[in-house]
Amino acid sequence: SMKLSTRPSLSKYFPSRPFVIIASVYIAGMVFFAVFRLLFLTNFAEYVNDEPLSEVLRAFLIGARFDQMVVLLALAPPILLLPWVRTQTKAIRRTLIAYLTVVFSFFTLLLLADIRFYKFFDSHLNFLVAEYLGDGDMAGNLIVTDPEFYRSLLVWLVITLLLLATLWLILRISRRVENRRSLSNQIVYFVLFFCLAVLGIRGRISLAPMDWGIAYFSQNRFLNQLALNGIYTLGRNLTEQNRDPRLSYLPRQNRFPFVDPHDALLATQKMLETDKD
Repeated sequence: SMKLSTRPSLSKYFPSRPFVIIASVYIAGMVFFAVFRLLFLTNFAEYVNDEPLSEVLRAFLIGARFDQMVVLLALAPPILLLPWVRTQTKAIRRTLIAYLTVVFSFFTLLLLADIRFYKFFDSHLNFLVAEYLGDGDMAGNLIVTDPEFYRSLLVWLVITLLLLATLWLILRISRRVENRRSLSNQIVYFVLFFCLAVLGIRGRISLAPMDWGIAYFSQNRFLNQLALNGIYTLGRNLTEQNRDPRLSYLPRQNRFPFVDPHDALLATQKMLETDKD
């Protein structure tokens, strides 16, 4: 007679469906940003000059760290909420797909705009975008009349549909995984994913989080820019701008407290006066 195995199933130690979904979307998001970095490179390949391939790959590896920060920030709500809801329900699945599609579709618009922005300003997206869009109708007319506008719009639409299909496929494949295992399993994986997400958003384990200084590794300026992420630079600029509202939100003449010219002249004359004058 055959003996039945009494060994415990290892499946109880595996992550449940919410964590499989989160990990899959994370991988898809990293691929998404890598493809856009490659697109950025192909648009400005002449700036690479004679740099070795190893330097280009290094820019991609450093850039992946900035990409990871953006992806994990986008995944923060699913990481916090998804482990505690019933992912097999249609409402939860639709809400998740809608949220991620909107977020990554918006990222697509920003990254396409970043390529055009770099072409004209030799820089990634920054606080000038807020000023530019603040000009209202004039900015809108300039955007619409850009010869690349409608092609970019078509690319955005195609990528959005691909994102939607990818998310649908991830959720469909994840149905093979149990939605829940034990409570202890859920708690352990939640703590693990939460800690990894915090570490990824910070970019390193030291006291200060990673900043864009790490991207400046090469004597070639373009490779340094290739290592950056346009969404990261825009977010960082706007964050710093919010700390000092003079940078953009006040009228230009009121951003910094300049001294009245007449008062400045009198003060200068007084400082330069000598006993012989």
